[in-house]
Amino acid sequence: KPTLTTFCQQLTGITQEVVSTADEFPAVVSAFLQWLEGHGLDPNHLSGPPFIFLTHGDWDLREMLPKQMDHCDLSGKEGYDAQCLRRWINLNPLFDAACCVTPGSLPRTASGVESIAVHLQMRVEGRLHSGIDDARNIARIALALLDAGCTFPTVD
Repeated sequence: KPTLTTFCQQLTGITQEVVSTADEFPAVVSAFLQWLEGHGLDPNHLSGPPFIFLTHGDWDLREMLPKQMDHCDLSGKEGYDAQCLRRWINLNPLFDAACCVTPGSLPRTASGVESIAVHLQMRVEGRLHSGIDDARNIARIALALLDAGCTFPTVD
């Protein structure tokens, strides 16, 4: 298991104990895809209701996930090659367009999520860079943008 740096622990709140006792990546991906199926969502978008991941930026799903899949020799393997892991909506350009913001023009804060929330006069809830808290804040931002009339791409 990897050893977390102090920086990573302070940034995310993840402890070494959590990492040391966590399941290996292949088991986590498999469990996640099974969780989707258990909630009526087809990871390959062949049946069931349409869905797509909403992200703040492209890096995690465009760069990091494929590299981790390669590292674990999972790329292209049956059961791991889900379409849903290759499609997402990046919230950033939607926010920029909806709020007439020039990319990069917002004040630099500890997190881009925080910059968007401040611009929308929202408070960030929880801890920045905590996966679950960031996901909840991104969802709240998306709902605020929808309430303001922002149009999200359709999912087919």
